[in-house]
Amino acid sequence: MAPVQSAWRKTRLVVLFFIVGVGLWAWYSLGRATPAAVVTPGSRAPDFRLPSLTGEEVALSSLKGRPVLVNFWATWCPSCVQEVPELEAFYQRHRGEGLVLLAVNVMQRDTPETIAAFVREKGLTFPVLLDAGSEVSQRYQVAYLPTTYLIDRRGVIRFRYVGPLTTAQLEAWWENLARAEQ
Repeated sequence: MAPVQSAWRKTRLVVLFFIVGVGLWAWYSLGRATPAAVVTPGSRAPDFRLPSLTGEEVALSSLKGRPVLVNFWATWCPSCVQEVPELEAFYQRHRGEGLVLLAVNVMQRDTPETIAAFVREKGLTFPVLLDAGSEVSQRYQVAYLPTTYLIDRRGVIRFRYVGPLTTAQLEAWWENLARAEQ
């Protein structure tokens, strides 16, 4: 009976040390991490700089004074593909009013070539940005695609939506933004 009890005690000690070790590691790691800024309506939009599909760099801060719709998407995302015609039509209707639409491709499975082919096929006219390292999508706390933010002329996030947007939703956002900025 003694050898069984001894083995049981050793197992309990190993498990205990494992739990304590994991706990200490988590405490140390989490304590050193800088908490991410909350990216919600009413908060300032985090600035970013990304290359476009055409090779030029675009910085969000350079667009201050203009309303910006930032759409995180991918070509392999069915919901993203579903909303593309709505986004293009919305952009065409409101770009004369200063609207900027930035389509940020998260590039998890896309390549510049597949993105360019998609853009040509769909006839997209708004800038497509490449988030190759997912740094910007992480900063914007994008967990699902598509995720869209509407940023006002002062750089404040007014609306955030996860999922495909409809024309009615986009137009309601635009009207609410116009009223808020008067």
